[in-house]
Amino acid sequence: MAEQNKILERIKESKIIAIVRGIPSSSIVDLVEAMVKGGGHIDLEITRYALNALNIDARGLDRMDNKILTTIIDKFGGGPVGLGTIATAVSEDTGTIEEVYEPFLIKEGFLKRTPRGREATELAYAHLGIIPPTRQDTLF
Repeated sequence: MAEQNKILERIKESKIIAIVRGIPSSSIVDLVEAMVKGGGHIDLEITRYALNALNIDARGLDRMDNKILTTIIDKFGGGPVGLGTIATAVSEDTGTIEEVYEPFLIKEGFLKRTPRGREATELAYAHLGIIPPTRQDTLF
């Protein structure tokens, strides 16, 4: 237990938990277990192992981030789509999406908020390996 406390302190110091946008405490335990396997050292291999245990991909997106983007693209043609509709489609609370997931997705360039709703960006399509539709700009 003392070893885990020391590792938790190292995690806090190293800012690896900069992705703490809603990571449940059970996942932090997974991260600590990964650190213990690494002998308490934080290096690239252990970090990758821990992020993999938390289901966070190389771009920092977790399962729900990818689910939100996939839903917007697959079910709603990339958007625009309203927040309430997205929340219903992914079975998540609108407040959680707006406060936890959306800021990161917007900041990283995967999602944009427009007056008509949320839209997946070209980066989101590329990240998911989906070819974006060609959009024809029309006057109406």
